[in-house]
Amino acid sequence: MRALLTPVVALFGIYIAYLQYSVHRQKVRSEVYERRASVFRTVILTMQRVATGMPSDDEELFDQFFSGTAEAPFLFEADVIDYLEEIKKRLIEASLITMQQRDDGFESESDRKAKLAKRREHLSWFRTQIRDGHRVFSRYLSLDMKQTTT
Repeated sequence: MRALLTPVVALFGIYIAYLQYSVHRQKVRSEVYERRASVFRTVILTMQRVATGMPSDDEELFDQFFSGTAEAPFLFEADVIDYLEEIKKRLIEASLITMQQRDDGFESESDRKAKLAKRREHLSWFRTQIRDGHRVFSRYLSLDMKQTTT
């Protein structure tokens, strides 16, 4: 009987270790999910603010976007990183055009028309992304833990 006690205790210890591993793994997945969701929320809020017209305080918008997406390279693969770079590029360009408009800094009337058309194009793109942008993040925010990349 004593001979069976040692293997039973060892198996019980292995079982407990496995349960601890499973709980820890689930906790890590949950933390990664929350960080990813935070980046997604930052992106959507930025797009909503931009789509309604460039805000008067661009610096605050940039600060929120850049700080809210700073961890993205550690949480996502190239598809999301490229998407965030596209957002950043369009955000900066639209902001520069808005500043030029505010300061009446266009070189000519044709320059003004071309840049304002480009700004409208960017704002339209942001409006579209509010509706469609979730597709880029969907595989990272899936609640199916088998598909969630950690």
